[in-house]
Amino acid sequence: MRRLPSERQARLLVWLLMIAMLIAVCIVQGRALFFFFSADDLVHLQQAYGLIPTPTQPWRFLTQVLYFRAMALVVGPLPIVFIAVNLALHIVNVLLFTRIVRARGVSPATAALAGVLFGACPLLVIVVGHPVIINDISALTLTLLAIMLLERRSKASQGGAVLLFLGALGCKESVLFLPAVSLLDEGGKVRRDRRAALSIIGVLVALVAVSFFLARTRAAAPAGAAYAIEPWPAPLENLMTYTRWCVSLHRALPDLVRSPDPAAYRVALPILVIIVWAGLASRSTHPAVLWGLAWWIFGLLPVLPLRNSTYPHYMYAALPGFMLAVAATLESLATKLWASNRGFSIQRAWPALAIVVVVCYTIRSQDLVSQRLSLRLEGSDLPLDPQIRSMEIAGRAVYSLRDSRWPAHTRLAILSPPGARRVWGARSGHEYALGDNGGAGYDLQRVVLSEGRALRVFFPQLDTVAYVPRWSRSLLGWAIAVPASGGTLAAYGSDAQSYRRLAGDLQQGPNQALAAEFADSLSAALGTE
Repeated sequence: MRRLPSERQARLLVWLLMIAMLIAVCIVQGRALFFFFSADDLVHLQQAYGLIPTPTQPWRFLTQVLYFRAMALVVGPLPIVFIAVNLALHIVNVLLFTRIVRARGVSPATAALAGVLFGACPLLVIVVGHPVIINDISALTLTLLAIMLLERRSKASQGGAVLLFLGALGCKESVLFLPAVSLLDEGGKVRRDRRAALSIIGVLVALVAVSFFLARTRAAAPAGAAYAIEPWPAPLENLMTYTRWCVSLHRALPDLVRSPDPAAYRVALPILVIIVWAGLASRSTHPAVLWGLAWWIFGLLPVLPLRNSTYPHYMYAALPGFMLAVAATLESLATKLWASNRGFSIQRAWPALAIVVVVCYTIRSQDLVSQRLSLRLEGSDLPLDPQIRSMEIAGRAVYSLRDSRWPAHTRLAILSPPGARRVWGARSGHEYALGDNGGAGYDLQRVVLSEGRALRVFFPQLDTVAYVPRWSRSLLGWAIAVPASGGTLAAYGSDAQSYRRLAGDLQQGPNQALAAEFADSLSAALGTE
């Protein structure tokens, strides 16, 4: 007679799997703690510090407005703290989802594997490391808590679920349709014991959806080319694109082109067919696969019609479902490939196999994250990933000025003359002299720093920051900064001695035309004081 593991051994196995899951998440996503703010983050920080007006819109008010203001007040503009909050909430999401899955009868090994596939997904390093994506992360946290309460039958729990979901919508509307997964019970059948709470949630979903589209017509909600909608074929192309991204463990940057990929079905469709066939062929994994795929679709539903934009954070709320379907499919395949014979049971060996998959997946994910961070544009030291590139440019500029000792009420002019300075293309990332291609150029540093205004977040003694094409007498009394190598800035004071030191440094540099122009202008200005 086969000896079953004791209850104590089973609990120990569960704890080991959970610990392994948390370690995997921290190893892969922990690299994000060293990121800086991106252009989007800096915009919300400027709003939090009152440097620019805050839009009076209800969308994402809890996170983009209240959260950023609270963080600015308590910790200031420290990127590591913002990212640590994202990472902590991401870990909470992994634990909550694993608990929900376990409550639905999924085995501990499969639940933990699903948690690792979600939590340590290499694509999510750019999500965890992007402070403003607290939108999506916190929205999923509150939605998971709401789904947990929906599993209970008490009226208080059902009411709490409604309130939590309302809070989730205040963080990000991307979770709009996720509560629909609570309609399916552990066997994949429609439940009828949650009608009251789900009816209220359904009304909320309808009101939010209608309000969102009405607000777009009045420019009171996210709109523009990035949010352009196409009924067909965008939904199918987006679904295939996100699916392909999830299974692309051979490419460090599958999301480099962040728009729907018409050819993604060549990889994504066979994967989905395998998941449906292998997962549904087993009675034990059938509910998990069905529920996971339902979660995947409902989570992506708000972004599937977008014609021009695909981003990793768009699929964050949906990703746990897809990874659950993958984990259950792997269990099903293992059961079919290693049928029980001669006393060997794959059900008993599955936890060990799951641990092997966890280790291999963690190692591969860590390697992909390392590659993503090390990939550089040809002929440049800038990251290939456009989001990390934005963070890198902002970080270089801010950190290069951190030793500046400006007095209060300083005005800073960033001297960036046409034809002499070098700029970074936002699309290509290549460095080139302004004046190439008929004078057209896109100064990535200037755009990321909001024409320099974002520097006032980190240096409150600055009253004004402006990029200027050349120095003139009107700038007497302004501190000066000039672009240096690699997107950094070299700062000088606001007195005549600092100006003369800058003139001397420019004369030692390669741009003699700039040095001569500055020296002539400086001599004329100081000579007429």
